[in-house]
Amino acid sequence: MEFKSSFYNYFFENNQELYVYNFLSTAIAELEKDVWEALKSDKLDNISDDIIENLFENGFVVEKDCVEKNKYRYFLDSVRFGRTRKALCVTFIPTYGCNLACPYCYEGNEHNPKKISNKGIEAILHFIEKQILIGEATIPLERIEIFLYGGEPLTCKEAITEFSRKTSELAKKYNKKLFFEITTNLTLLDDNIIDLIKEYDMRLQVTIDGDKTAHDSRRIFKNGKGTYDIIINNLKRLNNAGLHDNVIIRVNLDENNALLYGDILNEVKQYANYTYFAFLSLYKDTNANYQNGYMSAESICAKTNLFLNKELMKHGLKPQSTFGKQGPCSICSENKYMIDCNLNVYKCELLINRPECRVGYLLEDGTFIKEPNFYNQMSISPFESKKCTDCKFLPLCGGGCQGTEYIEKGKKDGNTNLYQCVISDETIKEYLKSYVSEMKNN
Repeated sequence: MEFKSSFYNYFFENNQELYVYNFLSTAIAELEKDVWEALKSDKLDNISDDIIENLFENGFVVEKDCVEKNKYRYFLDSVRFGRTRKALCVTFIPTYGCNLACPYCYEGNEHNPKKISNKGIEAILHFIEKQILIGEATIPLERIEIFLYGGEPLTCKEAITEFSRKTSELAKKYNKKLFFEITTNLTLLDDNIIDLIKEYDMRLQVTIDGDKTAHDSRRIFKNGKGTYDIIINNLKRLNNAGLHDNVIIRVNLDENNALLYGDILNEVKQYANYTYFAFLSLYKDTNANYQNGYMSAESICAKTNLFLNKELMKHGLKPQSTFGKQGPCSICSENKYMIDCNLNVYKCELLINRPECRVGYLLEDGTFIKEPNFYNQMSISPFESKKCTDCKFLPLCGGGCQGTEYIEKGKKDGNTNLYQCVISDETIKEYLKSYVSEMKNN
């Protein structure tokens, strides 16, 4: 069998040691100089058969006639049309209304207060049941994953309580595992919601925007009053109710509060099972009026992420996983739907409430009427872009985020067949050098 060096090999040095990382297999190896140079120059005749065999097993060399791009294409398609069919993921948006007025909200400053009707809830439940039955005839569902989103879902307490109860009944009827998560600003927590979280073992995602001063300057009620004390007190209530492990805290960083990371972690880490950092993004025509220090692409570099991950570990928290082979996005994956209070269906949470990006709608009996956008978005593939196809970094980004690219470009035409260059050589090298250094130290 004849071999060649993998297209997806990435060669780098660290402290005079020579390494190769493969973006497709995700294997990494330290090599002797002669092997490293032979592999790098694709002169494999200079490498012994036993080493070639090992390199082949780890994806550093492939068969001479192998088209490696098709291996990654197969991986993406097998996940989005195969594995994702085993889980029905429904993001339920009972309202776009919100009791806060955060100036950086990517949904903009206008929040329609309309709430889901009882008929709307029934329609979504019928839809879920239809998807279960479709699965029974093809690839049976193993679990149902429900994400409560908004707006602020806790402004619709009765609706989400009813929806949760009936979804649970459906899961029991068809013997499916059930998972719930609520994304909430946590200002409207009460005893009934705590009981709901306990009953269905719901996970909550909550956002903190820095220390009290930074947070209260922008995560605010419509009268301008800050929310920090309310959120912290409600986190304490959840802890006292035995729900510490159900809480995830997202810490938003920008140019003005990034240096407060240590103070923020010291305050909030005790209230959550998992805490992670996120960077505020500027979206054209949506939150462009917020000029309080969005992090630039230059600021959010590999060194920044690596530094913050080390800080998380210092505080006894798990670092974020930000490096490795990427699977497909929900926008082009089976069984992933975002359904709003108007029964409009979307495939990307960044694109909800953008009518031109709607992929269809539900009838009252739960029938999903697919529109051309559904097929357009389900057909999205980075292999439609020659730039992506010819890029060895493709497995790291999967072509980037179509939703982010659509919003950042200020598009209004519903064409989400877009791709981003979000990986740089500097970023990759920093991550890999940090990783091998950590491995050596351990």
